[in-house]
Amino acid sequence: MVHGKPLAVRRDDEVTQRGHAAQEFLADMAAEEDATSLADIPARVCVVCAEVLSVTDTAVMLMAHPDDRHTLQASSMVMVELEELQYTLGEGPSMEAFASGRPMIVPDIAVTDMRWPMFSSAADRQDIRGVFGFPLQQGGVTIGVLSLARRDPGGLTDDERVDGLLTADAVALVMLRYLRDHDAAYGGTAHAAGAHMWDQMTIDQAIGMVMAQLHSDATRALTRLRATAFARGQSLTEIAGEMVNGALRFDPEPPEPGGQHRPW
Repeated sequence: MVHGKPLAVRRDDEVTQRGHAAQEFLADMAAEEDATSLADIPARVCVVCAEVLSVTDTAVMLMAHPDDRHTLQASSMVMVELEELQYTLGEGPSMEAFASGRPMIVPDIAVTDMRWPMFSSAADRQDIRGVFGFPLQQGGVTIGVLSLARRDPGGLTDDERVDGLLTADAVALVMLRYLRDHDAAYGGTAHAAGAHMWDQMTIDQAIGMVMAQLHSDATRALTRLRATAFARGQSLTEIAGEMVNGALRFDPEPPEPGGQHRPW
């Protein structure tokens, strides 16, 4: 039961009904006209996903680009830290789910995954084991990722994978309507002034400063920031803040023999 409304969840011998139940419930949520409940929608989405998909932790991440993302809602600090880790490193199941448009299933993050070596080495310190990322897609466009986790190791059954795909489709629709209604209720300026937008602006400013300091392009500047964050055990947002505040700067390396200067 979620917010007093029961989920009609059952299975028969032929096909799972969980994903369809989640779709119906989330569609009802998206159609609600009560503006007072608008702010609660992301948290309610996480509750529904945890109940329907039998996971312990959930998060909804909106992304316009792999380097421009916002964790709209997370059910626990563990998920906040997991998503921030992936953004800092530029790799992991959520990042891959967004880039590929396909579900990413990691039965046990304690086992090294060579697709994401840096993420694997750092993620095993988190208090979770199974991690699953489902792309949020509408009209062929990926707008984010539904991230799921369990405290025990284990993959997903075929039925659970179908449930995840159906639920992710429903979540994408809810998130699009949530963003539309949020802007209508509070104005685009209020939405842009949110903490996530401020973080992204700080990161963008830091990238520009590194480009100027190292005479590099944006991609190499971001790589340098990420490498520094990883080496120091900090998040990309924290390193960017230090750069913008003047507590961190990078000095250009001297030219290599023969006069060739490395741009980063």
